[in-house]
Amino acid sequence: GTRQLGCSSSEMTYGTMSRKWLVSLALGAGLGFLAGIVGIGGGIFLSPLLLCLGWANSKEAASTASFFILVNSISGLIGHMHKGGIVLEYILPLALVVFIGGQIGSRLGAYHLSKRFLRNGLAVLVFYVAARLILTTI
Repeated sequence: GTRQLGCSSSEMTYGTMSRKWLVSLALGAGLGFLAGIVGIGGGIFLSPLLLCLGWANSKEAASTASFFILVNSISGLIGHMHKGGIVLEYILPLALVVFIGGQIGSRLGAYHLSKRFLRNGLAVLVFYVAARLILTTI
């Protein structure tokens, strides 16, 4: 069946679906808030959460996190624009290379890299980020 929030469609009842949506909305709002405070897209928080809760495999977590990052990044961009903290002459060249890199990466991830490779890569990235945060705060 189709996977929605970690359940096959045959397992879902109205009550479990409602609770999972409430949990999802609360977690999403909390992660969005945290990402906004930290000033990042938030996928580094969302991907491990989706994997640990069993709501997604590594490819699903990556694609879901990408959308989450997009929404949070647009929100952050709007906030920085109001504050006046954006150097406009860098926007177009950076947007172009980010788009090209994103297209290459998404195609590699979707069609050429295994779920195991992506899961292990995510684990290494999360470990690196955690270690860096710990070491820079000491």
